[in-house]
Amino acid sequence: MKSMKRFIVLALIGIAALGVNCTKQKSEWKGTMDVEDGVTMVKNPKEPIYDGAVLELTEDLMLTGSEEDEEQMFQSINTMDVDEQGTMYILDEQAGNIKVFGSDGNFLQSIGKKGPGPGEFGLPISLAITPEHNIVVNDLGQRKLLYFDRNGKYLDQTSLVDKFLFLGPMITQDGSMVAIHTVPGDKPETYLKKFGPELDPILTFTSVIIERPPVADIFVALHMSRLMWNVTPDGRVVWADIKDPAYLLHEHGLQGEHIRKIIKDFDPIPITSEDRERLLDRAFGDNPTRDQWDVRFPDIFPPFRGISFDDEGRLFIRRYERAENDEGELYDIFDEERRYVASQRFTVNPLIWKKGFMYTIDEDAEGFKVVKRYKVKWKM
Repeated sequence: MKSMKRFIVLALIGIAALGVNCTKQKSEWKGTMDVEDGVTMVKNPKEPIYDGAVLELTEDLMLTGSEEDEEQMFQSINTMDVDEQGTMYILDEQAGNIKVFGSDGNFLQSIGKKGPGPGEFGLPISLAITPEHNIVVNDLGQRKLLYFDRNGKYLDQTSLVDKFLFLGPMITQDGSMVAIHTVPGDKPETYLKKFGPELDPILTFTSVIIERPPVADIFVALHMSRLMWNVTPDGRVVWADIKDPAYLLHEHGLQGEHIRKIIKDFDPIPITSEDRERLLDRAFGDNPTRDQWDVRFPDIFPPFRGISFDDEGRLFIRRYERAENDEGELYDIFDEERRYVASQRFTVNPLIWKKGFMYTIDEDAEGFKVVKRYKVKWKM
């Protein structure tokens, strides 16, 4: 049995998650920027500005939990956040708590527990740190948001009973929230909205119609939404419709104004019969209800499968392009003006970029979840 004893690696232990090609050459950007109806159209070619890897990730800390202390043990971790001091807040869905570690990797405390009472969790699925340094947790099981201060004191909760499939929230610098929710009906519709602290709707960025069960689009099922979105460090919102076959993202300003369309030329990837079986297994596994669904497949993969930003506003697009020889997943990188800078493979999935570090949740050789922190060095 694998020992779950937590260990910390503070010395540099080598370069990890580098791009396949460690050399880089810079060329002129061959795209265009035009304004149409007040929206900047950033059209990117297939070729990036840099040919080769543009950053290095060097692992300097790893957390594995502890079998000697159940409070620290990682049971099911998929999401986390990091505050300005580098304190790591790791949500453990199965344990029903938040495990807090300092920037040095030392365990500080756990917050919350399973249960129906105030400050207790049913099925927590995400957390975020607010500008006031509080913690907000989205509890899908009890359909509410729970708030704690940074010391773990329970503060308040907000009901989500009237917001079906509420996913998020992502917190902006002014304390508002960006999230999606679905309105059921004959034509179910998913809305991407900005909310105030009390979940009062401020504005709607977009909405899309989704299939009504038992019909399901395979990629909507995998992502739990037809919309993919994220928030820049200064509060702008970028979203995309994963059913759109074009490589197209929309960017909105702080007041909700549509400021950019980010477009890129790319080679579509056809979905094979083997891909279909693999995707069905990912979506349903051995669930006996699988045969009750009418699952629809597009002819090609969506152009991307994830949107993220570093703390300087660079845009990272996680691709569906197949990797060979365990070289990792492909990311397209765009600068603050949304020019296509580089493509690079990472052997880990970057979750959070903050103050020169990247944080991720990974698996060790035995399949157990671990938290890793990497030093980031740009080469452009």
